[in-house]
Amino acid sequence: MMLSLDQRRSCMTAPKKIEQAVKLAIPKGEPFRVMWRRLKFNEGGVLQVLTPAWRTLRPYQRALKVQNVLEQHLTSTEQHQIFRISVLTSDEYRRLQRDLPESLRDRNGRLRR
Repeated sequence: MMLSLDQRRSCMTAPKKIEQAVKLAIPKGEPFRVMWRRLKFNEGGVLQVLTPAWRTLRPYQRALKVQNVLEQHLTSTEQHQIFRISVLTSDEYRRLQRDLPESLRDRNGRLRR
């Protein structure tokens, strides 16, 4: 089962400027999906990017590529909104969702908010 990268999920969309900066980071022609999960304890959120781009790199190396572009295109205030950056392939994301403990999943098997 392939996870479609243009499918909408229950998470919020990222602030427009962050989404535009992520688009600059992804190689031209590669599909991607940006997910923004708001944190309960501050104004920021977790930025998750799903893309097959750079699939030969480790997840932290992919996140560094995106982070470097974000640092160039966002103000420090906008950068402080991002608590964590995660860049995964759809297979890695699906595996992560499958391995979540039952207590953290909703009835569809996704991360409970």
